[in-house]
Amino acid sequence: MKYGFYSVLLFLIAIFSFQCGEAAYEGTKIKGTISGAENLQVFIDQITLTNSMKVRGKADAGSGGKFEVLLEDLEPGIYRIRIGAKAAIFALSGEEKRIEINGDLSTLEANDYTLTGSKEANTFKSFIGNRTKGKLPSQEVKNFVDTTNSVMSAMFLTLTQLNPKEDMDYVTTVKNKLSTNYPNSIYVTEYDKVIGQIKQQLARERIKVGEEAPEIELTSPDGKMYKLSELRGKVVLIDFWASWCKPCRINNPKLVALYKKYKSKGFTVYSVSLDRQGQEKRWVQAIQEDNLTWPYHVSDLQFWQCAPAQEYGVRSIPHTFLLDKEGKFAAINPSSRQLEAEIEKLL
Repeated sequence: MKYGFYSVLLFLIAIFSFQCGEAAYEGTKIKGTISGAENLQVFIDQITLTNSMKVRGKADAGSGGKFEVLLEDLEPGIYRIRIGAKAAIFALSGEEKRIEINGDLSTLEANDYTLTGSKEANTFKSFIGNRTKGKLPSQEVKNFVDTTNSVMSAMFLTLTQLNPKEDMDYVTTVKNKLSTNYPNSIYVTEYDKVIGQIKQQLARERIKVGEEAPEIELTSPDGKMYKLSELRGKVVLIDFWASWCKPCRINNPKLVALYKKYKSKGFTVYSVSLDRQGQEKRWVQAIQEDNLTWPYHVSDLQFWQCAPAQEYGVRSIPHTFLLDKEGKFAAINPSSRQLEAEIEKLL
């Protein structure tokens, strides 16, 4: 009887100790069994949008392929389990505490495994299925992005499966969802970089002599909206500048002289300022001081993040684009002498 009591007591202590150990670890545990992974290391990597990998945790697989990886400060994002040359990608919300993955190493890359403990991961896994290589049907991806609550999955699929040239609206929509749901996530910053790279690439393809100029639609200092397309029928010089830019200010008298000389013949200037929020008064003051009397002064006050500047591939100012009467590029950043000659040719 005495030994029976002690046996029960030791059993209860063991159970209590195990439970205390579980509770003591406040991070995330990813465990399971992957057959064929015996004596191999199991890695959990976080995938960034700039094609880099960050190892978040690792462990040795033991008998039968059992493993347990501990992750601290789990962030919402895209992850992968990697064993040898095999890997599988999944999304996590960042709220997961206990995830279990079971399967076989030979079919891991085909998403042929079971996962519990993460709704986000299973949403991603269910949509991908065994289609882990090549492009997915774009309409399926769009339908998924439109309806899913998994923002991380939508982010990854938008950037890897859709064509940004044709689907920039989806790229932008997902960016807004990402910023709203995970404002402090590293993916927000990286997403901005990716969008910037995409826009620069598109700009290199679209900003060519003979191509139609992308639309610009911004407000003036007094809040009036000016669309570039409304100036069709005129020869237009798009001038990217800023009140803080000394070379711009030095160049302004030349633009004023050209405007006075040719405005009656159908020439005008459309000025896009790269001033920033809080500098509205400096912007207006510069317009007045430099006698920039044309009405088309616009800005989103986003400094170098100015949306049209990014779309037009502007990396330094002053930077000008001359458009013909049909709104097509006639000259890109011409010298003063070339600019006047081109204006005369187009009028």
